[in-house]
Amino acid sequence: MLSMIKWILVAIFIFTAFGSNKKKNKNDSMVKISTKTLNNAKRNEEKEYIKLVVNAFRNNNEKSIEIIIEGNDENETALHLATHMGFKELVKLLLNIFIEQEKLIDFLMKEDINNITVLHLAAYKGNEEILELLLNAFGKDQEKLIEYVMKEDDNNNTALHLASDKGHEKILKLLFNAFSEEKKDKLIEFVMKGNDKNITALSLATYSGHEKIVKLLLNTFTEKEKDKAIEYVMKEDNRQITALHIASYNGYEDIAKSLLSVFGKNEQKKMNEYLMKRSAVKYTAFYLASKNGHYNIIRLFTQMRNQSKKSK
Repeated sequence: MLSMIKWILVAIFIFTAFGSNKKKNKNDSMVKISTKTLNNAKRNEEKEYIKLVVNAFRNNNEKSIEIIIEGNDENETALHLATHMGFKELVKLLLNIFIEQEKLIDFLMKEDINNITVLHLAAYKGNEEILELLLNAFGKDQEKLIEYVMKEDDNNNTALHLASDKGHEKILKLLFNAFSEEKKDKLIEFVMKGNDKNITALSLATYSGHEKIVKLLLNTFTEKEKDKAIEYVMKEDNRQITALHIASYNGYEDIAKSLLSVFGKNEQKKMNEYLMKRSAVKYTAFYLASKNGHYNIIRLFTQMRNQSKKSK
């Protein structure tokens, strides 16, 4: 990922310094932006990048501008670079280049050769400030914003998969806020998405032991959407492994409790089915907990099953 970052810097420098001899195109707004971003930039490296980008546009250097916007031979744009490096002021500068909203959105939507967007990078890195800048750039165009948030890389991972795996709680909240109440169905679709191995954000968060992320994902579903919540926790990957299998294997008692909490008194049969689900190699959550000596998990499951019998 981002293997050609330094190439972008070198290429922009060469074309800016020795490229087109066209008459300079004075751009007052660009000058103002560059002054502000240079003053706010905390790192010298970021300041150098800002100077290169500003000079490319001041000099109207077409080749440099093409590299900045269209990207290198791996389709990585300067915005990919800025996001990967965590250069917030450079991101601001790049987002202010475009006068037309349509062109700005096209720039944001660009993917590298692995279908990775800058949103994927910001989510993976946990850079809340940059991710918020990216989302806010869509203004009132919620249709395009939702399309952007739901984009998948070549492994069918969304930004939600990446943030959940890394435990970036604030990133999840920002992503969820992209969906208005009228688009709740789209939010649920987003949360329930599996990647190319049918692994959900819930399973990734469970695997990494991120209890807060698990709760945040499950809290997406209201009481009226309980059926969807049950469907979500019971989802299996390509090896028929559920989030409960993962929690049991690793001994994550609190996560197991959260997963089982979606089952109400009227869903005890479903809960028992969940507890006894077998993976592709016929392992149940009970077996995995026993195999790894997680007696706290075994006690939890036994307690839940006993309560289920009493409620009949």
